[in-house]
Amino acid sequence: MQISNIHADHLRSEGFTDADIAWMAGTIGVRSISQYEAREMGFSVESGGGLLFPFAPNFAQLRCDNPSIRNGKLCKYMTQTGRVSRAWMPDRAIVLTEGFKDAAIGTLRGGIPTGALAGVSHYRKALPKNSGYTILFDADGWVNPSVFASL
Repeated sequence: MQISNIHADHLRSEGFTDADIAWMAGTIGVRSISQYEAREMGFSVESGGGLLFPFAPNFAQLRCDNPSIRNGKLCKYMTQTGRVSRAWMPDRAIVLTEGFKDAAIGTLRGGIPTGALAGVSHYRKALPKNSGYTILFDADGWVNPSVFASL
């Protein structure tokens, strides 16, 4: 499982070290994939390739190399078509964030096993009702109407 130099540079710009990147690749399976692999895995054809974040065996999110525009907004991340949403849950996680990278930083830097949701709209699909988790959503919930509606 390999992470390209471009994707490694992106992760470094987000605060990850080379050791963190190696952990994500080796332990979690984060990796760079081609457009062909993305299509084979059920991502939309316009997504191109990108950086794959596996949340569970049958559910992943792709940070697209060539994001498309949907509803007038740049769509940097997408999930697989027709898949049931799942959360990434490290052992003993009681806190979840919106996005894999935020959860990984919480787990690696904060020493708090932190799970991840693919986005704010996924919490109802990925978690059982009354699951008892604390969910930390991105701050844009107060200014983004679609995020606020999900909250």
